[in-house]
Amino acid sequence: MEVESWLYDNFHALKTAILCVAQLEAPITIVNSAVETVIWHIEFGPNELHSSSGIITELLGAYSNASASDNFTLYVKLDGSLIHTIPRNDGNQTNVGLSLRYNVTIGAEGVSGELYDSAFVFDNGKTYSVAEALPHAFDTTVSHTLEISFKWDTAKVGNTMTFKQGFLYSLHTPRA
Repeated sequence: MEVESWLYDNFHALKTAILCVAQLEAPITIVNSAVETVIWHIEFGPNELHSSSGIITELLGAYSNASASDNFTLYVKLDGSLIHTIPRNDGNQTNVGLSLRYNVTIGAEGVSGELYDSAFVFDNGKTYSVAEALPHAFDTTVSHTLEISFKWDTAKVGNTMTFKQGFLYSLHTPRA
């Protein structure tokens, strides 16, 4: 509680507060399944995100695949609509690390708000990324849901993914 009080008292002097607002409560393991599995489901209330705010989502885990032809896809959805698909296609692996980072910046607020975003996956020395030059329409005056999910392309006994850690950071710069 002391840290929260200090942050509240010194927020304007800091210029930006970065707060961990959610974390993965327990590991999530997907084995022998080709069903899309939701890893994050996060809700943002009306006016919670504004033009001087953003979020950073980070998921960390490890996976093994049964054969070189077994791959997976990560999905990012905003209000149920798919906005990013990140496929992994890179040979047979055994217990290798994976990190997904999804970044959001609110470019404009209000009914005609704008959301800029990018997603990066770091996988055993390889990087897969998606980013768009144009913003997504994002009405900051209403609630929104962000979802990140995972899906193996085929169900096999050797296809295993475990997300071990996950954090959602909220970035807020005080308004003038």
